[in-house]
Amino acid sequence: MILPEHKQILKELSFHAEIDWDTDSIPTCQVSNWTQGMRANADFFGHELYRDKYLQTENCSQAFGERWQAAIRQSLRYANGSWDDKIAIDIGCGPGNLYATIGGTPQVLIGVDISRGALE
Repeated sequence: MILPEHKQILKELSFHAEIDWDTDSIPTCQVSNWTQGMRANADFFGHELYRDKYLQTENCSQAFGERWQAAIRQSLRYANGSWDDKIAIDIGCGPGNLYATIGGTPQVLIGVDISRGALE
């Protein structure tokens, strides 16, 4: 759910992007220069069979979670090594497997991805 304060955060990050806030619960922005890789990514995560398999099985291992927790601790070493109670933006979030794997309690977690299917 997009709350007014989340909308303000995204507006500040959007620079020159024109974001459609009124479409539905997922704000959208047109991508003007699609590459072949971007289309493949969007198609993969837009397909429910592959998206669901990826979320349930890929990159959800304990080792994956430990690597990301170490990266978060390193990048937030001055903030107790946690994204708990912070505003976190996961760019290229896919279907959310990073959050699903490492958990935590960010104050706000914003997922950004070119695949609407991943965001859904």
